[in-house]
Amino acid sequence: MRVLFLQNYLSIEGDPMGIMQLSAIAKRKGWDTELALANENYLRIIEKRRPDLIAVSMMTTDYLGLMHAIREIRQRELDIPIIVGGPHPTYSPDLIEEPEISAICVGEGDLAFQEALERIERNYPLDGAPNLHTRGSKSPLAPLVEDLDSLPFLDREIVYEKSLAMRTFRLRSFYSSRGCPYKCTYCFNHAFNDKYRGLGKIVRKRSVDNLLEEIKQVMRRYPTDYIRFSDDVFVHRIDSWFEEFAEKYPREVGVPFYCLMRANTVDDNLVKTMKEAGCGSVCMSIEAGNPHIREKIILRKMSSDQIAYAFDAFNNAGIKVYTNSIVGLPTSTVETELETLDLNIRCRPAYSGFTVGLPFPGTEMHQFCQREGVLPPEMTTEDLLSFGQESILNCFSKKEKRIQRNMVLLGPLVVKWPFLRKPFTKCLMHLPVNPVYLLIHYFVRNYLFKKHIVPIEFTLNDILTLGFAQVKSEIRTWVTRYAFWKNYMPRVKPKKLWE
Repeated sequence: MRVLFLQNYLSIEGDPMGIMQLSAIAKRKGWDTELALANENYLRIIEKRRPDLIAVSMMTTDYLGLMHAIREIRQRELDIPIIVGGPHPTYSPDLIEEPEISAICVGEGDLAFQEALERIERNYPLDGAPNLHTRGSKSPLAPLVEDLDSLPFLDREIVYEKSLAMRTFRLRSFYSSRGCPYKCTYCFNHAFNDKYRGLGKIVRKRSVDNLLEEIKQVMRRYPTDYIRFSDDVFVHRIDSWFEEFAEKYPREVGVPFYCLMRANTVDDNLVKTMKEAGCGSVCMSIEAGNPHIREKIILRKMSSDQIAYAFDAFNNAGIKVYTNSIVGLPTSTVETELETLDLNIRCRPAYSGFTVGLPFPGTEMHQFCQREGVLPPEMTTEDLLSFGQESILNCFSKKEKRIQRNMVLLGPLVVKWPFLRKPFTKCLMHLPVNPVYLLIHYFVRNYLFKKHIVPIEFTLNDILTLGFAQVKSEIRTWVTRYAFWKNYMPRVKPKKLWE
């Protein structure tokens, strides 16, 4: 039997580990697996392979493109069950009302997926399977997977056979844990934790030996110069797990790694141990420079001094820091956006990224925006397509939204070279968003990220291979988007996301 996974696109910046995990589960049960992308001829693949199941991974920003693909599949009258999982169906479960979808998976998908495969093998209905909602039933959540070592290693071949660029790119992603104990209001994690309250431990760790064995297996098969740990927070403190990891990783693996950290968990001893373990770079978000917005609106309970201390600790240890910040948060002003810019400058990151905040349904920020009446009355999935767009909140003027977008585009440049702050605040941030700003952003981001955060050495062949693959992917994506907006969107009434 065969399952075909459908995803919007692939990016060399991170492996799609959810699909890789589910593919490994399917293969362990004897199924064949394949990946199709929404920016390619997925209909030809489906008609050729005739899978027994189509599994779709959907974020909210993927909704329009993937729903277009799902509807096209149904128009071919292909009687194949389609299950949609990922963040969007978890926090917008009314997705099951779409007639083209057979079932959605709410929450963690490992156990639900195994059950679905078994039911399809036996020709049983999907109704009643854990975590699966159909139009006939809504099943309760199964407990979280406690023993992460019991899961098979990620199936990378399903992605690497699809993308030469990802096979060639020497950055490999792994996870050492699942779950996040924090309650940032813009993030889905707090809502996830509420759903799973009483159904198992939220933060779960793999054993060090299990993690290292997977890394070593991957390195024997694929060229690897850098490791990315995708955990929400890689390590919170020095405990027995991290002591074991720090002792074994440099000896058994020895490749520099990149991970996500949280500023209020950092101290000098932790940073020293991370350096000894082989940490080359970290991502550590600032999010907001204004203390009220940071601590009261988005619930990141840490002071500006704590944040600056953590950055200084990493910088002094020679560990490069990539940081994220959010503009356009509710209650923000031009002055608070500049506070965020200035805190970034104070922290001296190797690269600083900025995004426009989006209040996704299911998050506390969405609820806050509803209460404050700052959401558009008819907010739809169209409004949540990209983190790079302007704010959808109606509490900002056109001028403020333009400044926010220019902060996203030119903020990394100003943080890296602070002498540009004055011309930026006096002139550049007030100008219309333009192609020059877009080009500057693209080149600064790619240069700084690849130079400092993931400093992988490239041969001329690597550059040509990756460049060709990226250009090909971009062309496919834009052709698909053009066809979608021209042929599909004029006939579709957007669906409201909230009442």
